[in-house]
Amino acid sequence: MLEKWTMIDIETLGTGDMPVILSIGIILFNPWDDYRSTDLNDLNTLYLKPTIESCTDIGCSIDENTLDWWAKQNAEVVDEAFSNEGREDIQEVMKKLYKFCANSDFYWGHGAIFDYNILEHVAKALHRGIPWKYYQVRDTRTLFGLIDAKVPTDAKHHALHDAYRQIIGVQNIFRLLKISNYN
Repeated sequence: MLEKWTMIDIETLGTGDMPVILSIGIILFNPWDDYRSTDLNDLNTLYLKPTIESCTDIGCSIDENTLDWWAKQNAEVVDEAFSNEGREDIQEVMKKLYKFCANSDFYWGHGAIFDYNILEHVAKALHRGIPWKYYQVRDTRTLFGLIDAKVPTDAKHHALHDAYRQIIGVQNIFRLLKISNYN
């Protein structure tokens, strides 16, 4: 079966409509496959890191409470989130996001209004479109509230690893609930 679903996770410097985006992890996936023993490098992924300056130039903000929260996270994850390696202008990041995940059937995130809301506000500030329609966005947090998703716990707050964990959770729940079709 083709990978027709997209999982997106972002890490930010705030929780409002337009915080600075530190990183975006995107994975195209098939919910009926089993990725539990699949190496992340073997999946169809995209990891993007916009420059902080290009984000603030379009009106993205930095929240002090979120900075304090980051200071309490795992040092390795913080180093990756704040490193300058691989950073590029937010305009280029959003072009790559659009191209990579266009034409998916469903777009998943961990929360109904966080990741996609921020990305939509950023796209609007850049006068860009988004590849999803409002009715294609799905929420893993609600799904995970139904049954224990048995999600891996390593490398939390790394956007690509979080997207991977969320996919594992969706696949686990689909197996546990014997979901073989989803419209």
